[in-house]
Amino acid sequence: MPGVAQLIGLAALVTLGGPLAPWVEYDFRSPDNSGSDYVSGVEFNAGELSLVIGALVIALLVVRRGRLTGADAAVVSAFGLLAGALATVTALKYHGTGYSVGWGLWLSGAAALALLIAGLASAQAGSQPLPPPD
Repeated sequence: MPGVAQLIGLAALVTLGGPLAPWVEYDFRSPDNSGSDYVSGVEFNAGELSLVIGALVIALLVVRRGRLTGADAAVVSAFGLLAGALATVTALKYHGTGYSVGWGLWLSGAAALALLIAGLASAQAGSQPLPPPD
């Protein structure tokens, strides 16, 4: 399904861009009031892994020219699940006193969910019924 492949590509691009945005925002600053009040996702291992996941999904789409097999769709779904777990663990770790979850982390989580759903939809679209038994 070309529409599903496009959705996977868009979600992979957002997965690449999400870690570049603020993932964790904090309320305290240095005494001279300099510096930023957020930390981007690439400063965490989870953000770096999200970049790798987005790049791998895009590479898979390019190699397969948008026509994913059932195994490819399962890989995309697994990558979406992994990226979602990374974003969730990071959000749970830093949500609390002095910290808040930034919009980039929400964006990365939504992209991971879109990867998971699009991978499952691609697997469903590519499946064909079994022939009758002999």
